[in-house]
Parts: sequence; C-alpha cells; structure tokens
Amino acid sequence: MMVKKYGLKIMILFLIVLIDSVYITDVLTRFTINSKLQYFFILMYFFLIFSILLCFIISKIKKDPFSLNYRKKVMISLLVASILLFLGNSSLLNHLYKPLTLEIVASGEKNVDSKSAEVWVTDVFVNGVKVSFDYLPWSGNWQLKDKALLSSAEKPQSLKITLPASQNISVKFLKHEWSGIAVIKDAGKEQTLDLYSSKASYYEYKVSGNKNNPSLFREITDYLMAFVFVTSTTFIISLFIRRNVIGGASRDNK
Repeated sequence: MMVKKYGLKIMILFLIVLIDSVYITDVLTRFTINSKLQYFFILMYFFLIFSILLCFIISKIKKDPFSLNYRKKVMISLLVASILLFLGNSSLLNHLYKPLTLEIVASGEKNVDSKSAEVWVTDVFVNGVKVSFDYLPWSGNWQLKDKALLSSAEKPQSLKITLPASQNISVKFLKHEWSGIAVIKDAGKEQTLDLYSSKASYYEYKVSGNKNNPSLFREITDYLMAFVFVTSTTFIISLFIRRNVIGGASRDNK
C-alpha cells in the first residue's frame, strides 16, 4: 500500500516536471530558432533543472522544523494560476503562430531607371528585436555582406530564411538606384517588389504566413500546461519567500 501511495506521488511529480519542461521549451520556440535536435536538448536541459529543483524543494520540506499548512499554499497557488490564466488569455498559448520558411527571389529584373538588379535584405526583426544573419538559418546563393544578404546576379536567385513561431516578424529591404525587382513568397502568398528608388530608403515587409490555426484540443492542452506551470512555479516561489521571511524573523528574535 505504501509503495502504491508513494509511487503515485512520484508519477504525479514526474508528470509536473515534464509538463513544466515542455511548456517552457515551447515558450522559447516562440522567440528563438530551434531545430528538432535543439528542441530536444533544450527540453532535456529544463527537465534536468526542474528535477534538481524539485528534489531540493522536497528535501527542504522534509527537514523543515516548522509545521505549516502546505495544502493552503497549494490552494493559493491554484488560485493565482487561475487568475493569471484568465488575465493572460491567448498570451499563454504557444501554438498561435507557426515556424515559417520565407522565400525571397531576386528576379534579376529591374526598373528601367535602375542601374542594376541588386536585392539587399538588410534586417529581420522578430517581435521588434533584430536577429543577426549569423544566427538566423538561411540558404541560397546570396552573399553575406556588411551584415546583410545580397543578390547581384542578373538571373533569378532564391533565398530561404527560416523564421520562428513568433507573432511579429518583419523583413527590411534596401531601396536605392541599384535595386532591382524581388518576389516574396510567404506561405502561398506572393508579392512583387520594385525596390528602385532615386534616394536611399528602406521597405519593411510584414510576414503574414506565420499565423496558425491550432485545433481546440491544442488550445486546451496549452492552457492546461500553462496552468500546471504557473501553479508549480507559484508554489515554489511561496516556499522560498516563506523560508526567507521565517529566517529573517528568527535572526531578529536573537
């Protein structure tokens, strides 16, 4: 009977650690670029961290000389998680947006007034943060020059950029007297850009193909995982706060 009792508790704790690890890993994929291999290593990293933290918390609770109602702390954590879940709404969902491979084709064609058919991709912004091309996965016969991607060929050249599952993504193009015509292929949607300009300027394209339509099951799963993560995190924080408060009071009494 004791084996079944503790076995069930261990399984529940293992499940909580796994859910927390998956949820926080999914959160990171909303802001960073991750291959399946990177995802696995990040997941294992958080699983190890949460497991160590859990073991530390359990050992502290067992050695705790103070008799406090941990059930009350769990109830408070559940209440806090419910409130945050209600207030956070869709911001807690990890699958509203999907990874995307954006294709940009330098057509090799140009405006009659243009001196060349160059296409410069100068910047990519993910949620307002500029991402370096040294870090951003891309492929094609373009060249990396002055921290930007350039195609100067007189025949079509394709560039493919792998983008994360983030909400706001934009790509900036240079416009000047040597700029040619580019075609953007964004999840089935195509847009042709004549980048020629008599004066140097920029055109910023907002990516739209990153929007996802998750199933109801996926949304419910995301909310449940968020609920477990917030509850467990709040409970852990309450333990540390309580310990610090009690420790400070004990020193003052001395």
